[in-house]
Amino acid sequence: MGAKTTSAAETGGERNAVYSYMDAARFVLAAVVAFAHAWHLTIADYHGDAPLWAKIGYFVAGFSHAAVILFFVLSGYWIARSVEQRLERGWSWKEYLSGRLTRIWIVLIPALLIGGSLDLIGTFWLQTPTHLGLTNTYVLRTDVAANLAWPVWIGNLFFLQDTLVHPLGTNGPLWSLAWEWWFYLWYPALILLWRTRRPAPVLIAMAIFFWYPSVLLGFVCWLLGTLVRVVERKGIAQAVLCRRVTLGATGVLGLAILAWERTAPLPGWEFPVALSFAAFLAALLAMRPAFPQALTGLAHYGSRASFSLYVTHFPVLAMIAGIEVGAVREEPSMTSLLFVCLGFLAALFFAYGFSMLTEANTGRVRKWLAGRRRPAP
Repeated sequence: MGAKTTSAAETGGERNAVYSYMDAARFVLAAVVAFAHAWHLTIADYHGDAPLWAKIGYFVAGFSHAAVILFFVLSGYWIARSVEQRLERGWSWKEYLSGRLTRIWIVLIPALLIGGSLDLIGTFWLQTPTHLGLTNTYVLRTDVAANLAWPVWIGNLFFLQDTLVHPLGTNGPLWSLAWEWWFYLWYPALILLWRTRRPAPVLIAMAIFFWYPSVLLGFVCWLLGTLVRVVERKGIAQAVLCRRVTLGATGVLGLAILAWERTAPLPGWEFPVALSFAAFLAALLAMRPAFPQALTGLAHYGSRASFSLYVTHFPVLAMIAGIEVGAVREEPSMTSLLFVCLGFLAALFFAYGFSMLTEANTGRVRKWLAGRRRPAP
């Protein structure tokens, strides 16, 4: 889950309620990922005689990967808007990359330092069963100690995790940030190739598809978000006569596909999940329903802190689980559920506070950098 490009609450000076829905969705998707990891770090693997509430927990905790795929669609939409606006002003790779790197690094660098420090403490000082891999949870089947070597730190700083290096320490979710970084480069490069017939060198990196076909599938899902922007800009969805019916139909279809993915997944299930979500977003943008005030808090968090939640939650949860859980994860019980909820809430509050020190200052950092680049009079 990458960083959003612009404010989702504003477009051309006019408030668009649909963007608040998107912000709320960003929170929900990041929260699903965090909850899933809190659950699997604490609770033992599923077995048939679990109580009903635990079966619901296992079911919800299985949507973490689907949540990332849906976020790819949102990310593609916002990057398409950003690229479109920059093309209208006159394209500059320097400005585009500076804007992207500032938005990401202001969060990623301190997240790597804090998360890596927590992992160092958990692995070498406290030596918790979680950090040593003794709990055998599928969300942390990696050599945490080896993944704290200095080349891994550098590789994660430059978005090479999941290709040349592993994600740093316990922070496996960083794989999607690396993928999105490549998507941020490939999309404008393809647009410029189509417009100018001049290929950008970055397109050579698309050869990665031959070694990692899953990246191609992820990119296709991400591109569906850019297609949503095309549909919105050209008013295609506005031509649909029964927009309310379309919105409901795409919503029901999306939920049905998500349920199918959890019960009988097939290879490539990510594409129909992303496609149904993209269709739902297109219908939502055409209909533009009012945003419920009851969801304002979710949209606020999603707009300000969902990126921080995604990149910080796992090391925080791993440390909490490392302290709470022994070598054998807990069976479902009210006590273990309390552990999950406390860890989940701790990750939410930590990420929000973290975002106030990082994401909230993106504008200031950009102005400072712009001032440094401006020639002296």
